[in-house]
Amino acid sequence: MADKGLRFPDEFGRVLRAWSCDINDTIASFRKAIDEPRRMLRSFAERNAELLEALRSFDVVFPSLVEDMVAPMVSLGWYPDVEMPFTNLSAVVDFFATDPVSAEKEYATFLAGELPTVQDRLTLSCASRRHLYEDGFVAHQQGLYFSSVPVFLAQAEGLAWERLGAVLYSRKKLRKRMTKLENENWSLSEALMWPLLEPTDINKTAGERPTSFSGLNRHRVLHGEDITYGTETNSLKAISHLLFVSDVLKHIDDSA
Repeated sequence: MADKGLRFPDEFGRVLRAWSCDINDTIASFRKAIDEPRRMLRSFAERNAELLEALRSFDVVFPSLVEDMVAPMVSLGWYPDVEMPFTNLSAVVDFFATDPVSAEKEYATFLAGELPTVQDRLTLSCASRRHLYEDGFVAHQQGLYFSSVPVFLAQAEGLAWERLGAVLYSRKKLRKRMTKLENENWSLSEALMWPLLEPTDINKTAGERPTSFSGLNRHRVLHGEDITYGTETNSLKAISHLLFVSDVLKHIDDSA
C-alpha cells in the first residue's frame, strides 16, 4: 500500500514535466510561426523601400492624375461613366481634350442611345426613386427639358443626402463629410469625387460664375434664375451628372 502511495506523485510529476515540455515546444513553434512572417515583411520592406515609397507617393498624386484626365470633359459639363471600360473611357476623355466640340456631339449621341440602360442602372442603385427617375426620363423623351433637368439635378442632390448625409452642391460641407468617412480606398474615392469637390459649371457659386456664364448650373436652374436651360444637351448633361453621382456613391458604399 505504501509503495502505491509513493508512485502517484512520481507519476504525476512525470506527466507534468512531459506536459510542460509539450507546452514549451508549442510556444516555440508559435513564436516561430509569428516571427517568420515578421522577418519576411522586414526583408521585403528593406529590399523594396523605393517601391513602397513610390506607392505612398502614388496614393497622394493619384487624385490629381484623375483630375488631369477628366478635367477637359467635366469643364464642359459632362461627367465620365465610371463603369465604362477603361480603354473606352480613356478614348472619350482624350477626345474631349483634343477636339471638345466634336467630342460633345459624339458623347451626347452616345448617351442618348444609352438612356434605357442608364435608367435601369439608376433604378437598380436606388429603387425607392424609381418613380422620380421615370418622370424625368419620360419628360426627356417627350422633349420637355424644362421639366426633366430639375428632376435629374434634384435627384443627384437627394442621393448624396441619402447616402452621405451631405449637401452635394456645398463643396466645403461635402469635403468635410468625405474626410470623416472611414474608407480604406480614400485615395480612389477622392479621385472619383473630384468633379464634385472642385468648382465646375454645375456647382459654381454666384461669385465663381462670370457675367457671361451660360453653363448648366444647379443653383440657377432650381432657383429660377436661368430661364433658357431647357435644351436636350442640358438634359443629357444632367443625366450624365446624376449617373456619375449615383455610381460614385455606390462605390463609396461598397468600399466603406
